Amino acid sequence: MKKNSLFLLIFGFSIMILLLACSAESKMLKGEIVQAVVVSAPQGAFNSKEKEGQTIERELPSVLWASFQYDMLNNRYVGGSGGAQREEFCVVSGNGNGLDIGTEVYIVDEARCLWVLHQVDDENSNRYNISITKVRSVETGKEGWTWSKSVKIVD
Repeated sequence: MKKNSLFLLIFGFSIMILLLACSAESKMLKGEIVQAVVVSAPQGAFNSKEKEGQTIERELPSVLWASFQYDMLNNRYVGGSGGAQREEFCVVSGNGNGLDIGTEVYIVDEARCLWVLHQVDDENSNRYNISITKVRSVETGKEGWTWSKSVKIVD
C-alpha cells in the first residue's frame, strides 16, 4: 500500500513538472533595424590593423534574404606550407528585399557562421566578417535573414 502511494506521488509530481515545463512560453526578443557597418583591414604579415588609415568602414545594405546556405570556403592563407584555412560561411545570393531602418522585428534565429559571402551576381561577391540573424517584422510578419549588426535588441 505504501509503495503504491509513493509511486503515485512520484508519478504525479513528475507529470506536474513535465506539464509546467512544456507549457512555459518562450518570449521572442524584440529588435529594431539599424544601419549595419562592418570594419575591414588589410591582412598580411606586414600590415598592422592599428596603423592610421588602414581600416575601412563599409555600410552594408539594409536587406532581407529568404534563405542562405552554409559552405566551407578558403578564407585565409597560413604562412609557410600551411596552405589555406577553411572556415564556415553563410552564403547569401542576390540583392534581397529592402528592409527599412527603424522597422521593429522579432529575433527568430541566429546563424552559426562568423563570415558571410554575399554573392551579388555571377561575377561579383563580397566577404564580410559578420553573421546573419533571422528576423520577423512586427508589422507585416515578413520573415528573412539580415546582417546581425543591423539588428539592435530593444527588449
